[in-house]
Amino acid sequence: MPATLPICLVLHGSLAQVRTDLTRLEPSVTVVELRLDAIPDLDPSRAALEALITSSPVPLIATCRPEREGGYWKSDEPSRLALLASAAHAGAAWVDVEADAVADLPPLPGEVSVLVSAHPSGLTCAPDQRSAALSAQLASLRHPRAQALKLALPCDDARDALTLLRLASQETLPTLAIGMGFPGVATRILGPAAGGPWTYAAPRQDSSLAAGQLTPSQLGGIAKDAQAWFGVIGAPVAHSRSPHLMNAVFERLGLSAAYSWLETEDPGGLLDQADLDGRWAGFSITIPHKSTLLERVELAPEAAAAGALNTLVRTARGWRGHNTDGLAVELLLGDRVADDLRELPVALLGNGGAARAAAAVLRAAGAQVRVYTRHEARGRAFAAEFNLAWGGSLDALPTAESSGSPRVILNATSVGMTPDEDSSPVRAEVFGPEQVAYDLVYTPPETRFLQDAATRGAGTISGVDHFLTQAAAQLGLFWGDRTLDLPALDDPWWRRAARLD
Repeated sequence: MPATLPICLVLHGSLAQVRTDLTRLEPSVTVVELRLDAIPDLDPSRAALEALITSSPVPLIATCRPEREGGYWKSDEPSRLALLASAAHAGAAWVDVEADAVADLPPLPGEVSVLVSAHPSGLTCAPDQRSAALSAQLASLRHPRAQALKLALPCDDARDALTLLRLASQETLPTLAIGMGFPGVATRILGPAAGGPWTYAAPRQDSSLAAGQLTPSQLGGIAKDAQAWFGVIGAPVAHSRSPHLMNAVFERLGLSAAYSWLETEDPGGLLDQADLDGRWAGFSITIPHKSTLLERVELAPEAAAAGALNTLVRTARGWRGHNTDGLAVELLLGDRVADDLRELPVALLGNGGAARAAAAVLRAAGAQVRVYTRHEARGRAFAAEFNLAWGGSLDALPTAESSGSPRVILNATSVGMTPDEDSSPVRAEVFGPEQVAYDLVYTPPETRFLQDAATRGAGTISGVDHFLTQAAAQLGLFWGDRTLDLPALDDPWWRRAARLD
């Protein structure tokens, strides 16, 4: 079984809170960072520091971040460096000191390691210049006193996170290259696999001092030295449960793999960075990028037919795009509505990437599909492309009692997705006992669309069922012919793993 991520818990706040947190460390926490600049009632005396530091059950990093680097220290620089040295003499295993101050750091005990860090405000250069700029930033950290390096800077796109991971892997010393903010979260999940000695975490969801920090429970079980990297590409993508699910699968199977969120407005640029690092083995693709990479990759037949993809797999020839959404639609409708989908009346709501996958598979199966969308011009063009009937706006969907009402109402829009949880793409009157409501939205697990359907006696196929079915198919693509010994999809384990129970 692969070793899991070494986690550094960042402690700050009142002295009482820090002491309490030190008594409640989760087993996954292997080191603690003490933010001396962010403990307002800290007693800086040697005796008090020693009492605090020696109470930690794991090695401790002493950090006192100045305001110029985003910290809270307001006093003079000699006092700050003296406090760091005092913490080292009081028992800290590491001292984190900025690159522009390391030369002035007083002598430390021989057993204390030095982490040389920098926290620039960000990069303003063009994307094609960022790799060189980040390389220069890392080079500026190298110092004879350093045992490890840390570069932490705001990250507004996951393509920069991939660059940081690749560059950290090339450093001689253990290197923490951290993209702050949610688009940089991959650096926190994959940082140790790229050579970082640990990854930083916050004690609680609302207690982070750095944007994008996760908690130990969110990082639990992820492989430390993952050799195969995966992620879900989208914008926004924080709602995705794919990282939770995939990392739980990898842990259960003992695979040396890890999976991250990858929030980007530039999926092509992100793929350029992935091309440079062979550890990137596959991606899930979600809103709004299911059709934006079609010209960039080789397409499997089902993806070509849909004009959309939701899966990328690295092959010897490059990236190959697949679509498991359509397969999930076919499997779930065949299992719960009709073995033969021919002539099945279906109202398809939406014209995005997921709708394209559903349209392609339903047309091929011979279903009677009528398309309803929010935008008429796009909807008509979509229906014509797939040789389907155009039904009109979402409000035009007939009520359950009307003639011509569909047997299946399939929501492939994003209406009802968190945080828009009180919305449904259609009015409740379209549902009745003869209908089946099929939602592709899975956050929240029980959408307003499904609630309205159930209240009026309709059958339901949830977005959770769809998500798990298509994800299981993605796993098969990611791992090829390898046998994956996993529970059946109706086992509650899957929902728990995806944090959807």
